[in-house]
Amino acid sequence: NSSLKSTKKEKGGTITDEWFMSEINDCLRFVSGKLKHWSTLENFNYVLGQTTRGTFSYTMPSDIEDANSNKSILSVRVGGEDSLTYIDKRELETKQEDVLKTQVTTQALAADTTLAIDNSYDFADSGSVDVFVSGTKYTLTYTAVTRSATAGVLTGIPATGTGSITVTIPVDTYVFQNETESQPLYYTVFDGVLHIEPIPDATYDNQNIYLDYFTSRTLVNSAGDTVETPRYDMVKHWLCFKLHSLDNASGKLDMNDGDWVMFNSILTDKPPK
Repeated sequence: NSSLKSTKKEKGGTITDEWFMSEINDCLRFVSGKLKHWSTLENFNYVLGQTTRGTFSYTMPSDIEDANSNKSILSVRVGGEDSLTYIDKRELETKQEDVLKTQVTTQALAADTTLAIDNSYDFADSGSVDVFVSGTKYTLTYTAVTRSATAGVLTGIPATGTGSITVTIPVDTYVFQNETESQPLYYTVFDGVLHIEPIPDATYDNQNIYLDYFTSRTLVNSAGDTVETPRYDMVKHWLCFKLHSLDNASGKLDMNDGDWVMFNSILTDKPPK
């Protein structure tokens, strides 16, 4: 109503409640795209999970603004340590260049002489692998590999003694070769999952992973919704700007429009010239 009054326009034709809702949401997405966040959307010291030896990935919170990048992340910390350093997926792959990992496909029991795994390609023809069960590391030796992308098998595992299976290994347990355990120093985010590197050793086991992040804005789809942006007056200027643009038959936006200037002044926290 305020933007209609300011622009001397009335509802009708293109100007509907749906048009307003769409423009408000476009405005909020534009603000997010400029990496402008507001204190009311900050969530500090959220516990993403706990470190466990052999665990390196954690599902991002459902209310984070962007679950597929570090744009909405302020800080990631393990226990009382300093913040982890962000790296992109390619940098993570470089750091894990020689690390092989897959998952167990069939539960293994103590004294079993084979271990059914998912993708067995790339693993050495013989050697050792590590599995982590309930935070404890177990090293298994094997003498041969049945190659498959979905149904690999490590064979020749001793039934007893060094390198044997001495504990139940559940399905989906990760199987590693050439992994590094140490203090987690880096993180990256993709596909809605946060990954830490290196995987934690015994010193950094059982510690909280703290996440400081920006929550997502609630989409506006009814008159009863609340615009969470504290400077909601900027949304009014956006609406006035878009209402003015309806007068332009070509649809071209006037970037010198006074309301556009005011909107950007609020967005950048700079006074208008």
